[in-house]
Amino acid sequence: MAVRSLLFTFLLGVPLAAQVTGTWKLTSQPDLPALIEQATATMRPAARARARDQLKKNNPVCRRITIAHAAGYITIGCDDHRPQRMPDSALALPWTGADGQKYLISARMEGADLIQTLMGEDGMRKRVFRVDHGVLTLRVTVKAAALPKPFTYALTYRL
Repeated sequence: MAVRSLLFTFLLGVPLAAQVTGTWKLTSQPDLPALIEQATATMRPAARARARDQLKKNNPVCRRITIAHAAGYITIGCDDHRPQRMPDSALALPWTGADGQKYLISARMEGADLIQTLMGEDGMRKRVFRVDHGVLTLRVTVKAAALPKPFTYALTYRL
């Protein structure tokens, strides 16, 4: 995989991390409320209500994403929220969200993907950023013990 990544980088003349850097504007999003309803439909009523509230609260759609990579660190910003800065080595660091929730946060490049992982006490969120033909696709996967299966969706952005 590393050899293929190096070859891909050489052929393009642009480091893979540089391909995802920039300020990206949202161009397409799914109907998240409908996806949340679908993902929680088989749950018991009280658990379903809690899961829906958590998924709605913890899955805001960023209208603008800013990604920077410098000096071994990746910084990811969403709209006007405080950016998340983490080593590009997949080393997990403590992070406190705007809501006071505590996470371990990490990022790494894997092939053409920038992968960010947030681990919390209730579950994990994996965000995979990939650029293809000038379009950034952000694939999100949320796993939690309370959910019957992983909750997934994708957003698209342009520079």
